[in-house]
Amino acid sequence: MRWAPLHTQAISALLARARLGQGRIDEALALASEVARPARSRRRQGDRSAGTLLACMEALEAAGRHDEALAAAREARRLIREDAEKIDDPSIRALFEARPHNARALQLARAWLSSSD
Repeated sequence: MRWAPLHTQAISALLARARLGQGRIDEALALASEVARPARSRRRQGDRSAGTLLACMEALEAAGRHDEALAAAREARRLIREDAEKIDDPSIRALFEARPHNARALQLARAWLSSSD
């Protein structure tokens, strides 16, 4: 899969997280890594990019690739913050940051990055 439409990326990220929940770490990592590439390069749909990076973060951490998981967490946090800064209305910005993938990625980034610094 070279480039997947955004809906396919979201479904693949969800499938990666499901595989992770099943303990199928290698499959989750392969799916998450593949789907995160377009999300990193395209910079569209910030929430879906965060979803794909979240799947990648969790799969990398589960595979014991902690440094790579930290790098993905930094990237996800940066992307979410960049997108949030574009939203002028504080209540809408809060809703954006509270979206499940965004909130989870930010939560993991806070936990992981504060313990690594």
